[in-house]
Amino acid sequence: MKYSQSVSAFAALAMSAVTVLAQTTPDYSIPPDLAELLVRGDARVIVVGDSISTNTGGDYLERNHSPWIVGIHRRWRPDAWRGIYVPVGSGVPSGYTNLRGVGGSFYDRPDATESSQQMQVDQAWPGAYDGFATEPSALITFDNPSAFQANLPRFEFRLYPASSPGGSLASAAVLARDQLVVRHLVFAPPGVLTVPSIDLEIRRDQGSLLRLAPTQMLPTSQSGWATLDFDASNLRQLGFDALTQTLAIRPRVAGTPAAGAVYGSDGVLFLDPDQPGMLVASIAQGGWTNDDHLRTTGSGRGYSDDGLRAKLLALGCADPGSTPVIVIATGTNVGARESAGGLTTTVYRDNVAAILARVRAELAAINAGEPYTLLVAMYSWGFPPNEFVTSRADRLWELAQADPRAGFVNLPALTGFRGGTFESTWYFRQPEAFTTAVPAAGAIPVDDASDFPASGQFWATDGAGRWYGSYASRTASELSGVVGMPASLPVGAKILATTNADLHLSRVGAEVVAQAVWDAVTDSLPPCIADWDGSGGVDGDDIPAFFTDWQRGEADPDGSGGVDGDDIVFFFTRWQAGC
Repeated sequence: MKYSQSVSAFAALAMSAVTVLAQTTPDYSIPPDLAELLVRGDARVIVVGDSISTNTGGDYLERNHSPWIVGIHRRWRPDAWRGIYVPVGSGVPSGYTNLRGVGGSFYDRPDATESSQQMQVDQAWPGAYDGFATEPSALITFDNPSAFQANLPRFEFRLYPASSPGGSLASAAVLARDQLVVRHLVFAPPGVLTVPSIDLEIRRDQGSLLRLAPTQMLPTSQSGWATLDFDASNLRQLGFDALTQTLAIRPRVAGTPAAGAVYGSDGVLFLDPDQPGMLVASIAQGGWTNDDHLRTTGSGRGYSDDGLRAKLLALGCADPGSTPVIVIATGTNVGARESAGGLTTTVYRDNVAAILARVRAELAAINAGEPYTLLVAMYSWGFPPNEFVTSRADRLWELAQADPRAGFVNLPALTGFRGGTFESTWYFRQPEAFTTAVPAAGAIPVDDASDFPASGQFWATDGAGRWYGSYASRTASELSGVVGMPASLPVGAKILATTNADLHLSRVGAEVVAQAVWDAVTDSLPPCIADWDGSGGVDGDDIPAFFTDWQRGEADPDGSGGVDGDDIVFFFTRWQAGC
């Protein structure tokens, strides 16, 4: 079946009326070839979600919650990172750090008006490209040309080393590459008046200029997002220490723009173009539901098909030899008719199938490789038993069974539920206390309620019973005016505040969630071909074991159906790679 045909066939299959699960929903189920791609291949991972999955958020001072792709960049361990995406963010650079190991923002200058372009289908981009953003972007309009000053940085993007509090495994790996390209994503569709050219300051953060990358003319492209590649290689020869120093990239307008010219940016990619490996980016916005990801016209939240297609192309989803992986991580916000009677309906499943069909169609339009899918049932934000969350996982599992190229991860099954094995510290803010004495006269003595609001609601459990209650006031060691709790609540019972809790992920929580998904991936890897003797490791003993079987006509590692010289090349390639 051709790829274009498989898009519609998948949509029809996934949208079918499946109302009864064929089998018990598992903790995870990932095809071995998908696991192999994520760990050892050339993968372009596109995460579709809401605030739990945005490209921005998280800082080492814990002032912001951490999207789980922060955890991906800090805890996933593919054989190689191809690069790391840095969105624009907003505001003037002031030490902003994203825990993924990157940071980005734009400057406010007197010669232009700067604005953040949100993910709205009616957001007016120049040239009638409404709804073009699939990531909050920046648009600079030069509306005061008499005040124009040449050589002023307009944006700043940072790449942090492993020694930085905000660094990640991904940022450290990319920063350490001898070959490093800064790929600037610039809005430049035909017929739009743009700035004439751009150059790039390459600096130590808050330090000296390392190099001024040569000026590049801004091209026009039918995709709308042009990509300008600036060379930032061999910085160690200029005294840059990739182990301890932060790299700062500052794009500038090199030529004088005409009045009304625009400079729109969707950030940069730091990458080694010759390095196959993993690249992860999100299409996500806070508060979004599946309905928003399906809205392409009208007004409000959503984005256009041409905007989605342009972003997938700019992120390298059509790079030769690469394979896209569509990760669905929606679910914390409930769309229309997606819930009934405390359970998730088939509408949720059908909406997810429609999102997949939409992304697959745009990947086909740019001639990308046939994608895989990874359906992630998001973590628990309710108390057990939480049938709404578990039924949401059930609906995703129905979809996974309909597609042989789909993987499935059931986070509630792997990490537990709020108030149980999903720990309070994994949420951005979940005040927790424990009883220190049997309650009396409407008061509950606790070990520490200093993080609780002055009054509010709470949830309590002794491991068997579960109760909802409220309190009128508190001290650090007591809740007073308590209503709804049994008098027999024992010492050691857990008390969780529900008022003012923020159930986004903390940095630790983002890493826990990402690690759970990664463990499911690595547990699903196929047997290591290079470990021919089955010893559990790749070493010199595998070579004679392979040749013995090859001479017997019993070694077909490339799966061609015959034993020939290609099998030797295939085996040694995998042996040298370590698996």
